[in-house]
Amino acid sequence: QQPVHMTCLATVAVLASSDVTWWKVEPDGNMIQVVSETGIQISQEKFGQQLLRSVLIIEKVNLSHTGTYSCKVSTTINNFQANVTLAVFKELPDTTVKITISSFDSRWVVLDLTAVFIEDKPIEFFNIYYNDFSVQLNIEEEGLLHGSLFSLSYNISSNISPYTNYVFHVSSCNSLGCSKTENSDSVSVTTLQSCKCTCQYTRFPLHILNVSHFSTSTT
Repeated sequence: QQPVHMTCLATVAVLASSDVTWWKVEPDGNMIQVVSETGIQISQEKFGQQLLRSVLIIEKVNLSHTGTYSCKVSTTINNFQANVTLAVFKELPDTTVKITISSFDSRWVVLDLTAVFIEDKPIEFFNIYYNDFSVQLNIEEEGLLHGSLFSLSYNISSNISPYTNYVFHVSSCNSLGCSKTENSDSVSVTTLQSCKCTCQYTRFPLHILNVSHFSTSTT
């Protein structure tokens, strides 16, 4: 429950009739105006005729404050808007990431990952470890979704050699850190031997082959 300061700076030609308002995007897409009340302060200050600053302060942040906030500046000429996303994490993610191998060849392995986002332990990205190597798989905005099933296929071709055994581990991470790899699911595979000139196979051209979300209800 730490304080958060969000600052909106606007440079406009005419500030005499300008106004700054703060809004929050709700999960259903509707926008509600944020006003000064207990635990929330909004200040506005002008610097000369060219600079306007508004600061939104949330004194004690909790999970309900997670979301996208919009700073809107209105003048007699036009309206302007800037957005910022606030992510509130309570704990490290401890969700077990299910990992399986859907296909492989001599120099690539396709992993299928599945994880459920828990409300107070959201996931921002995955770390995939294999032998002495690792790769980070960012999921960007999807990491802020709660109560959702996240599944994807990922093609790993970096540092993959023919006829070599690899053990893959996955840890889920957010800004507080990553889950322990010893508690994560793992899978192993031995890649095929190098293909000769007469050998043909289909190589996956894209890293992320499929991303899908399935909404789940939470209680």
